This record gives sequence, C-alpha cells and structure tokens, in this order.
Amino acid sequence: MSPAGAWGKPWMSSSAIVNDTLSMSSSAIVADTASGYHLLTIHGYSRTKGIPTGEFVRSSAFTICGHRWSIDYYPNGARAAVADYVSLSLNLDEDVLDAVKAQYDFCIAGEAEEPENVAALASAPVERFPSRTASLHAMFVKRERLERSRHLMDDSFTIRCDIVVVHSYRGGVAFVSVPPCRGRCSRRCSILCTTRAHCRSRGRKMKHVGQQYVELMPRVHTTNG
Repeated sequence: MSPAGAWGKPWMSSSAIVNDTLSMSSSAIVADTASGYHLLTIHGYSRTKGIPTGEFVRSSAFTICGHRWSIDYYPNGARAAVADYVSLSLNLDEDVLDAVKAQYDFCIAGEAEEPENVAALASAPVERFPSRTASLHAMFVKRERLERSRHLMDDSFTIRCDIVVVHSYRGGVAFVSVPPCRGRCSRRCSILCTTRAHCRSRGRKMKHVGQQYVELMPRVHTTNG
C-alpha cells in the first residue's frame, strides 16, 4: 500500500500552470540577398550542333550582384549520357576569399514568367561557388524540344540566367501576448488557468512554485490482488 499524504492519500504535482498572462513568441530567419539576370543569345544554333559532346563555347563575362560570372554552352551535352540535351554551366570567374553562396536557374527567355520557372528559382538549392568554380545544368533542354519551340526563331534563341546571391542570414523574434484561459478547466486541469482562485473555486489544491502555481493531483496506483 502506498504511504498516505497530508489528506490521507498520496499526492503528486501535475503540469498545469496558472498565470495571469501567457506570452508566446514567433521568430524568423531572413536571408539578405541580391539578385539579377543575364541574357545569352545563341545565334546560328544549327551550326553549333557540329560541336562535339563534352565541348563548349564560353560566353563573355558579366557582373551580377557584385560578382563576375560566365556561362558555358554545350550544344550536344556535357557528356555522353546527356548527348541529346543542351547543357549549360554557370561559372564564377573571379577569386574570392569566401565561397559565394547563390541560387541560380536557367530558362529560355520568354518562359521566365511562367509559373514553373518562377517556382524553380524559388526552390533552387543554395550552392557554394569557391574561386573560379562552376555548377553544371546537364539537362537544360532536350534538343528535340528546343527545335520545336516557338522560341527558336531565325535559327536563334535566348537563354535567361537568374542569379540570387545570399550575403548573410539574420534572425529576429517577436513576442505576442496571448489572453489567458477564461473557460472551464478540464478534469485534470491540463489547460492554463487565470488565477489561483480560479482553481480553488473548483476544489483544486494548488502549490506555489516561484511566481507560478501548479495543481496538486492525486497519485494513481493499483494494488495487485
């Protein structure tokens, strides 16, 4: 048999807490970014199809978000496994002390505002670009699809490259005051009460802990027969 408490039966502390006010907080992590885009036009597309798989033509360098970039154009894919595709790579053409963190996305100009392309940039992973490194988009577009596209005009098409550079991350916190519970307590006082008297009026036994009150609950035990 369990030992008797002060009221003739054992007691224990429950997790119900009574306060006059309850505050909760919300927070956010915000990325400090800069963004821009570059347009690369491929003139004489049909002639570039003679470039072997794995070989590329590099664009002129351009500056976006304070960094120097270029694009490699592989008309017959960057490797044999993607020989039916146009491949592209984004290159960081400068030396940097710390790797540049950036998101990027390629699309055919004219499709940039289509929902799937807007979503693609938003969901693109943040990649690290140390000095003079590249990120490959091996399957940019299948040549068969490109050649049927309305964007291939006069044997030319334009590629749009969007870049978002992430400079830093910062956090913040906001406190929101939440009104205390004004309704009836549950059977085991599992919700927050407004005052000690609120529970006393319902026959609860309370214990003062610091600046809070916790309810004392009967200990549940069984006796093996």
